Amino acid sequence: MNPTELLSALHTAERLKDTTRHCCTSRRQPESVAGHSWRIALMAYWMRDEFPEADMDKVIRMCLIHDLGECFTGDIPTFRKTAADEADEERQLLVWVDTLPAPYDAQMRALYREMAALETTEARIYKALDKFEAVIQHNESPIDTWEPREYDLNRTYAQENAAFSPYLTRLRQAIRQETEDKIAAIDAENTRIAMSAVAPEGSEFGDKMDISDAVAAAASAQGGKIVEMYPMTNGGADAGYVVKVSASGSQGTITMMVGVDANKAITGISVISHSETSGIGTKVVGNEPNSAGKPVLDQFVGMSGSGSLVVGKNVIAVSGATVSTKGITMGANAALAAVEALG
Repeated sequence: MNPTELLSALHTAERLKDTTRHCCTSRRQPESVAGHSWRIALMAYWMRDEFPEADMDKVIRMCLIHDLGECFTGDIPTFRKTAADEADEERQLLVWVDTLPAPYDAQMRALYREMAALETTEARIYKALDKFEAVIQHNESPIDTWEPREYDLNRTYAQENAAFSPYLTRLRQAIRQETEDKIAAIDAENTRIAMSAVAPEGSEFGDKMDISDAVAAAASAQGGKIVEMYPMTNGGADAGYVVKVSASGSQGTITMMVGVDANKAITGISVISHSETSGIGTKVVGNEPNSAGKPVLDQFVGMSGSGSLVVGKNVIAVSGATVSTKGITMGANAALAAVEALG
């Protein structure tokens, strides 16, 4: 490729340095398509010894060129990308590839055909690395940047792409373990914060309790599932329990912490995780005012009697978010039932 042609091609490829992907880096900077492509090429180089039967130089070439179509269309996350988006990206990419001088135009077209067919070992390695790197980057990014759907997606994404290779299967398992460790760490921190938020000032918490069948059944009868329970003391005296419980909201599971005092009355509710609709259900989990002007979660403080908490009776919903309010109410009733079942 002569200098003029090379510079022209590089000027197009430079766009990927500014083309951002869905994820961010560990330092909260937007991830670039160029950075993603570079790292999967690096992964391929460092795996050469694991695939002696494969042409890993070809894999590296695949990794370097695989997202050049995004010079023209930008990046669209996999869970939003449509068949029409893919067709448009391929069309614009191949129009550009045909402007490249020989032999690069034909070589790149051949590589793209092989990559799309996913029949050769090289193409299957490239595709696995492409997807793996996306999960690795999510594991490195701050978890507060994840969308709710990504908790499960990052656990399972690209498992099928690893199945042909024992090495890639082990790598995918190691990546999943990093995902699980990251989720567990934030869950533990959120649990600690939520426990303090729902308990009276000065409260201390004992070790996690074993959940008996009777306690689990009592909560289930109220529509909730007990995740964890901890005894609570205050000033050295028994002060009740904090109960981590899940219940169904409008868009999925709401997991919350409910404080219940020694008189079996609620001391507070704090939401730990959810997938409620932004601007609607999030008003409930965020403790915004209900239709009576009172913070929706705060209205539960002092309530007692499992099964007696009813939206439209003694619980006032947030306007437009009745189902989310009912989810919180189910969790509250379940927590009360669990404590009552302890005797």
